[in-house]
Amino acid sequence: MCDCIECVGYSREPSDDELDAARYRWLRKQSKEILSGKIDVVKWVAGENNTLYGKALRMTTLDSVIDSEMMVAIKEQPFFTAP
Repeated sequence: MCDCIECVGYSREPSDDELDAARYRWLRKQSKEILSGKIDVVKWVAGENNTLYGKALRMTTLDSVIDSEMMVAIKEQPFFTAP
């Protein structure tokens, strides 16, 4: 049995899907505070004068953006299969 942080609490070796889900849950619940070493999911958007700006995504906003982007991928690539 692996002793990495993702596997702690499992009574058996977790599947890749279980590990992905655990990582996603961890990302979703990150604090809104700005902290050194913090990991954020950011959506970059084109602004005026060839600039980019980013918006940190958390909780239901993160879910909605991922769902929306997955739907775009499915429409653009008919053979794309969502996990």
